[in-house]
Amino acid sequence: MILLIDTINDNGCIGFYDGKRLYTKTINSNPQNNRKIVSIIDDFVNKFKIKNLKLKIESIGVVNGPGAFTGVRTGVTITNAAAYALNVPVYAIDTLSAQIPRPTNLTNPTLPATPNCAISLLSTSNSEVYFARFEKGKIQGKIEIVNVENNLKNRLKKGDYIVGDLKCEHAASLNIQYPPLRKSFGGQAISNIQSEDRIKNLLQMIIDKKLKPKKQALPLYIKKPNIHPKK
Repeated sequence: MILLIDTINDNGCIGFYDGKRLYTKTINSNPQNNRKIVSIIDDFVNKFKIKNLKLKIESIGVVNGPGAFTGVRTGVTITNAAAYALNVPVYAIDTLSAQIPRPTNLTNPTLPATPNCAISLLSTSNSEVYFARFEKGKIQGKIEIVNVENNLKNRLKKGDYIVGDLKCEHAASLNIQYPPLRKSFGGQAISNIQSEDRIKNLLQMIIDKKLKPKKQALPLYIKKPNIHPKK
């Protein structure tokens, strides 16, 4: 059995995989709920009424950022504490990698195949998004912070498959209706990603042994480069 946690932004999700089926619960990852996240997880797993369920958890997966500072910290802290208490391994994946579709499988039969060239986006400030390019499911370079109005279009290539968890204002600047399932941006497809999608992709990577088990997860925070023009 695998416990899965994603609290990187306001609309988070927790998941529980019993070896046959994935159960998920959407949560509002606000400061009040973050203080009660342990009890929320307890209530969620207890509803299955499986005797000694916690003792049957074999591993814990977490989306470890980037994202909202408090949300990232909360998810990682709870994951590490639970893993230590249960003596189980941790699987961590960054947010933008967790948004890239994985091949069709029994846990998510409608999931599309991994695209050859993909762009993963996540809203951060009012004018910026986290940006990463992927080829055949593997990240190319590093996660960057990109200005939506000035720099994003210059980063895109013909044929890119674009996925994103975007704020309404960012979606509007891309001339798409929010929340889109699949809309057009400059002649290219863009698919809306939610926390539950990241949970499903995280689970699939654990099942496929694409992630290495660790004793603890580390939060991932991305900072803007401190670049100033020369005088």
